Amino acid sequence: MGRWFELRVKGLSKKWLISILVLFLSLTISFGGIPREVRSEKKTDSSVKVASVNGEEITKEELVQRARIYHVFVVLGQVPKFARFLMTTEAGQEALDRYRAYVLEKLIEERLQFQKAKELGIAVAEEEIEKKIDSILKHNEKIEDKSDLAAKLESDYRSMEELRREIESNLLQDKLKERVTKDVQVKKQEMINYYEKNKDSFKDKEGNLKPFQEVKAKIREDLKKKKKRGAWKDWLGMVKERADIERTLQGVDFGSGS
Repeated sequence: MGRWFELRVKGLSKKWLISILVLFLSLTISFGGIPREVRSEKKTDSSVKVASVNGEEITKEELVQRARIYHVFVVLGQVPKFARFLMTTEAGQEALDRYRAYVLEKLIEERLQFQKAKELGIAVAEEEIEKKIDSILKHNEKIEDKSDLAAKLESDYRSMEELRREIESNLLQDKLKERVTKDVQVKKQEMINYYEKNKDSFKDKEGNLKPFQEVKAKIREDLKKKKKRGAWKDWLGMVKERADIERTLQGVDFGSGS
């Protein structure tokens, strides 16, 4: 059984293995934290550089905290063969290395966004962060107040300060996206072309085609969202290409479970 499992897992694509890691992380975030005895062991040297973005360093500590690989092994206590595969085989270590590299690229992009937002004079006010925290409390019946929220975060090896930084990052990205894509427009001919190519999508329950005038607002909205996603992706790619980025991840010792 063990040999069969190892062969099956080794046959999986590296992309699929990374997807599994992301899934396990999302499950731990959703359903609880990691045991205190595990958390206390996950200290790391914050001075080790894993990348720099236009002169600003990203440290090993930042990468470990964001990758949260130790969460994976806690969850994988229910699937010990897969945990053993990740920890003891070359293919498993390669999957973890690729996942760390994936997370590092996200950190690099995030750092670039902060830098560009600063250049453009885009900032997030303290009141905006507080409003988001209030919204979390309002829409989560299991959390009564900020003290309760802080306790929940602490059980997941996080803090209110980390949550505030995450909220700030998300709000900043939203503002930057809006600035970058504000000039995106959808021409009428584009809407007509989309309508003609996707007529099956605009039929009512009886199979009758809805007139263009009835659906053009939705078409415009859908096309604009799609074009904005493309404009943002292109802009971020351009910024990344022009940036002075140094990656020094190779050779960094992460030990087991980090």
